[in-house]
Amino acid sequence: PEKKRLSESISHSEIQRLESDLKQIKQGVLNDIRTLHLRGLRSEKEVAITDHLVASAQKGLQLSNELLQAREVSRADVLQAEVELESTLILNHRARESQEAAWREIMALTGVHRDPAKKLSGKLDALPPTLVYQDCLSQLLSQSPEVSSALAAIETAKRKLERQSVES
Repeated sequence: PEKKRLSESISHSEIQRLESDLKQIKQGVLNDIRTLHLRGLRSEKEVAITDHLVASAQKGLQLSNELLQAREVSRADVLQAEVELESTLILNHRARESQEAAWREIMALTGVHRDPAKKLSGKLDALPPTLVYQDCLSQLLSQSPEVSSALAAIETAKRKLERQSVES
């Protein structure tokens, strides 16, 4: 009877540990999704900003060319405007590559396919809440799946040791 009770107790502890491990995996996936979502939002904002920069640089080059025709600026000013346009085009290209990479990661993790017409929801500039160290530590110790898993493993080991002492 005692041996059976200890075996059941060990099984119960093992189930608790496995449930904690599952919770830990789910938490990790949620953290990965949140991180990728923020990366996606950031890349969308970078594309929008660099699109605006490219449009401004194009207008600047057009204006420089018109001023050159009117002999109000030198060829050097036009060349400078061309360099500025090329720089903004490079930035825009990099932003678009970053956006595509973020979406590839989101699709790989979630299985959701990208609709190019849709944007991610959410605001990048929303500030996270102010964290208080003691509150965070208390929450971590009480709710962390890693801590729960470790505690369940300790309980399992204690019960196995207790069963071994009953068997001998």
